Amino acid sequence: MTQPTKYVLLIVLYLLVSISFILFIDQDFTLPALILLTGLFITIIFLLGIRFLSQKTEKKSLEISNEISASYHQVESLFSIYSALEIDNILPPFRGWAISPDFAALILSKMKEKNPEYVLECGSGISTILIAYFMKNNKRGHLYSFEHNKQYAKATQKRLKKHGLEKYATILDTELIDHTINDNSWKWYDAKQLKQDLKFDLVMIDGPPYQLQEKARYPALPLLDNYLNPGAVILVDDCSREQDNEVINDWISEFENYDSQWFQTEKGAYILTKKV
Repeated sequence: MTQPTKYVLLIVLYLLVSISFILFIDQDFTLPALILLTGLFITIIFLLGIRFLSQKTEKKSLEISNEISASYHQVESLFSIYSALEIDNILPPFRGWAISPDFAALILSKMKEKNPEYVLECGSGISTILIAYFMKNNKRGHLYSFEHNKQYAKATQKRLKKHGLEKYATILDTELIDHTINDNSWKWYDAKQLKQDLKFDLVMIDGPPYQLQEKARYPALPLLDNYLNPGAVILVDDCSREQDNEVINDWISEFENYDSQWFQTEKGAYILTKKV
């Protein structure tokens, strides 16, 4: 029962009892009875109000506590990023549409583990800069980044130049084209822009936008599987969203040669590993 409903019922009850006192109690006792009833009514309303405010305060305190804890975790991840890389300039903003620091830290931990020669990402941004920095610091590797938004592609290319990272990353400025997978039509990047002999050890998926179509990121694995070396890892962001979580489930059921692992990041993440 909601708080307003409780108040309405109390008022109705108060009025009914008051009318009963006036009609059925001796006139000498009516006024004292009404005063006593009113005092009791006010006391009950006051106690319900105190309880309601206490519950609201407790809920709000818990929300604030969770937000502080989440923000602390993001700051902690941000420090680990700066300690892991020799960064020469100010990084673009994290969170929002961009990846969060905890997912960025997860990418870098897998980069360190795999030490990949070639990396592919779907959707450019802050991740492009961080992966390119890792390769520059490690003096190894090259990143290919699919980007369908020309404005984002230009912005990322400009940032790469600003940070002196152009030689470590190639922005594949491609429109989303039609693909047929299992008799269904999908919009996805033009994978033909990749050389057939390229093999990737790490793939980061943060695009295309989920608003494009239902399960917008599904085509990634069917179209990229042949480009992945045994042992390659796929990092997928935004898996707290229902449709992205469903994409992972579809992949796992259709591709038996991949293991999956969930990571509790701000937006939810999965890592799929291609079996050797």
